[in-house]
Amino acid sequence: MPYPTVSITLNTNTIDFVHDPASNNLTESFGYDKIGSVDGIYNAKPLSALSSEWAYPFNAETILIITMRGLDKTPYQVELQRCSNQATWNTGTLVGLQTAIAAIRAKMI
Repeated sequence: MPYPTVSITLNTNTIDFVHDPASNNLTESFGYDKIGSVDGIYNAKPLSALSSEWAYPFNAETILIITMRGLDKTPYQVELQRCSNQATWNTGTLVGLQTAIAAIRAKMI
């Protein structure tokens, strides 16, 4: 799969990402004050698409994109359907993606 399983935790001052949490990987933490923007991509499988025409592992893309401030503006991307601990975010729907974006933006204030 193009995106690994990830655990996302919203703390008081940071957002934490753990890729493949079952393997006890290191936590990546980003301070809310360092985040420049939080956006998303939603792209649903066309109803007329054959399975051979849609190679993505889900029926929709729900990509969370976090861009940092400063010189390194490489976006950090997560497929929310691979999120193991946020049940309202990993639904594969536009509403799930919007819920995640709103929750992170609320912490940035």
